[in-house]
Amino acid sequence: MTNTALVKKCSKCKEEMSIEKFYADTRYKLGVRGACKICMNKDSSSRHIVKKEENFKKQYIYKKNNPEKVKGIHKKWSKNNRPKVNAVLAKYRATKLNATPSWLSAIEKAQIQEIYDIALAKTVQNGILYEVDHIHPLQGDGVTGLHVPWNLQVLTMSDNRSKQNRLDGKK
Repeated sequence: MTNTALVKKCSKCKEEMSIEKFYADTRYKLGVRGACKICMNKDSSSRHIVKKEENFKKQYIYKKNNPEKVKGIHKKWSKNNRPKVNAVLAKYRATKLNATPSWLSAIEKAQIQEIYDIALAKTVQNGILYEVDHIHPLQGDGVTGLHVPWNLQVLTMSDNRSKQNRLDGKK
C-alpha cells in the first residue's frame, strides 16, 4: 500500500484510490469528499433524472390546473417573440407544401379541404378547439408523412398538441 495521506477509501464503492480521484471539499481546508468522483457523478446524474421527472410532473399539473394563465403566458411570449413564431410557422408551411404530392387528384385535394372544414365545424358545434393531425408526422423522427387525405385525422387541439411529432403519440 502507498502513503495513506495520498490514498482514501470511497464511502460508496469502498475502493481505495488516490485523493486526485475525489472532489475537493471546500468546506474544510485540504479535505476531500467521502465518495469518489465516479460515485458522485453517478449519484448526481440519477438525482438529476429524478428531479427532471418531478419538475415535468409539476409543470404538467400546473398547466392542467391553470390553463388560462398558461395560455396568457404563451400569448405574451408569442407576441414578444414574433420572429421566432413566424420562422416556425414558415418552416411548417414549407414542409407541408413539400409533403403534398404533385400527383394528387382534384378529388383528393377537395377531400383534404373537407377534413379541415370538418375540424372547423366541430369546433363551432362543440366549442372545443379541433385541429387536423397528420397520422404520420410531416416532421417526425425516423418517419416523414405526406399531406394526403388518408394521412389526416381530426383531433382535439389538446390531443394533437400532446401527440407532437410522434407517430403513435407516445414518448
